[in-house]
Amino acid sequence: MKVVSCFTDTAEMAPLVAAGAGELYCAVPAFPSYGLAARLGTRRLLPAVKRAHELGVKLSLAVNSLYLDFDAPGWRRFGEELLKLDRAGLDSFIVSSPAFFALARKAGPFKAAIHLSSVQPCFNPAAAAFFMRLGASRVIFPVQLTGPETALMVRACRRAGAETELFDYRFFGCGYVNGRCKLHRPVFHTFNDMSQAGELCRIGGCGGEVSVKTLDADPAGKRELSAITARVAVRVNSGGPLRLSGAGAFFDAFAAGAGFLKYGTRSDPSPLKVRKVAAMRQMILLAEELKGELGPEKARAAFVSRMRAWDPARLSL
Repeated sequence: MKVVSCFTDTAEMAPLVAAGAGELYCAVPAFPSYGLAARLGTRRLLPAVKRAHELGVKLSLAVNSLYLDFDAPGWRRFGEELLKLDRAGLDSFIVSSPAFFALARKAGPFKAAIHLSSVQPCFNPAAAAFFMRLGASRVIFPVQLTGPETALMVRACRRAGAETELFDYRFFGCGYVNGRCKLHRPVFHTFNDMSQAGELCRIGGCGGEVSVKTLDADPAGKRELSAITARVAVRVNSGGPLRLSGAGAFFDAFAAGAGFLKYGTRSDPSPLKVRKVAAMRQMILLAEELKGELGPEKARAAFVSRMRAWDPARLSL
């Protein structure tokens, strides 16, 4: 498993690789991406591609805006600019809109790979197959998958020749829903305008854990429903996703053969980026060591035990 790290300055690249990043990615103002904060300067992109290759790693560009809204001439110019990057040696594009694949077919063929963004995760093999048919060569998983579901997805992608990836959600995003969630910054639309409002999300907030119960259930299914309710309660109260408490979920993905672990908080200062990448690499090495020594089943329990000592302030075990 390799660490994939964001960067926002070419000066960060060598330290991130030295800390354990096996791939790098960025966003630039000239191309539509999800989130506008902390992007690399557009003129620095091609020098960054060259620098990444000097460091022995690949570089991806996030073109993962949810909406690619161009008129016909705009689509043509967009495709031409993407093709220039492809010919200049960019290794891959990170995308979310299915429209990108149609553009790639028309403007290409591209040598660069196309990877799915965390705002376009695949929840099941059918979704993964849809995007792989379009041309995606790397699929990213959402946080909600269980270990068996992740293993099923990895096998399906491997048979199709696609790579698999997950985010380290200790450092990025919400542990309960995917990257499209807007409950923390909801926008309300009227016929004339749109406005921001307060946070709607209350999961894990000051009110404590979320209570999960069944209503008007058939008594004959009480035992089965109780088990389902218990599992749902664990998930929505941070017991299952790939969060601080999700060491077992990470190990399941690792043991299933997921190939890449991504970190994406672009707004982090450079030293913090390096420390987080080092912590991710440390976690992967620990999983590899324990699996080699103990075998998958015992290694999982040992890994979870070790990760309970993980200190988010010091970013270390």
